[in-house]
Amino acid sequence: MIEKACPGVRHQGILAKVLPVELMDQASFVKDLVAEGGPTLIIFVDHVQDPQNLGALARSAEVFGAAGIVIPKRRSALPTSTVMRTSSGAIARVPVVGVVNAVRALREFKERGFWTVGLDHRAKGALWESEIPGKTVLVVGGEDRGISRLVGENCDFLVRIPMVGRTGSLNAATAGAIGMYEWRRTVSAGHRR
Repeated sequence: MIEKACPGVRHQGILAKVLPVELMDQASFVKDLVAEGGPTLIIFVDHVQDPQNLGALARSAEVFGAAGIVIPKRRSALPTSTVMRTSSGAIARVPVVGVVNAVRALREFKERGFWTVGLDHRAKGALWESEIPGKTVLVVGGEDRGISRLVGENCDFLVRIPMVGRTGSLNAATAGAIGMYEWRRTVSAGHRR
């Protein structure tokens, strides 16, 4: 029965029909966050195109307590069935905000008191040497080029995850998870602006 309903699709013996994940607008999302107050983490995904990376980022975002995920509406993976499966359903439990202009979106977060921290393997400062603010927008770059130039220029600061070995960079989802963990660890320890 499932093979007939889902030809050629990997499944685990369960079939469910779910509504698509709706993208929120930034104004509504930020309004709700400002009302809540306190430490807040937002994941800003700068043109991640692999739906499996977006799914893994969503799963980590939920686990580490991120308030939401921001994605560009163009040239970016969108919440699909692959994302749903990879995230183990987390993409449906974490608000997803769709934006048209990434730089304008970052500026709007800054105007609301958020610090924008970009993960960039070329940055001088190391992630755990920097004080990650309680109200942070963590920017994770795309698989191919990392954070785009304009987005990087609009981050308050860029940090790198120190690495050894020859590969030179991490998968977007792995780097994002490390950044989220470090934010959670810092906030839990009470070290925040």
